[in-house]
Amino acid sequence: MLMGGTAMADEKCKGDKPGEKPTPAQVVQAKTADFMKKRWGKVDSNRDGVISKEEYLKEATDRFNATDINRDGKITPEEVKQFFEKSQAQRPPQPTDPKPDAQPKQP
Repeated sequence: MLMGGTAMADEKCKGDKPGEKPTPAQVVQAKTADFMKKRWGKVDSNRDGVISKEEYLKEATDRFNATDINRDGKITPEEVKQFFEKSQAQRPPQPTDPKPDAQPKQP
């Protein structure tokens, strides 16, 4: 429901030694910290440091309403697809995004 994870987390995430790539667990930890910094304050509307049920449900309702494109009170897989496509189109390019001329990885 509450989504995050940006290149900022990747940039802050380092391996244990200089120049070493981070482990998957370190990447998750960095992205979680980034999420907490960015999203917590938006959901914790009264800034008391905790998210109440009411605040959580408001965030869920807002996200549901943003995804329910035809406003029929139901979300279809097509609406979810459209919501994420629109969200991706509106976000600024990230350093971790594939380059437009990059070849897809072969399995």
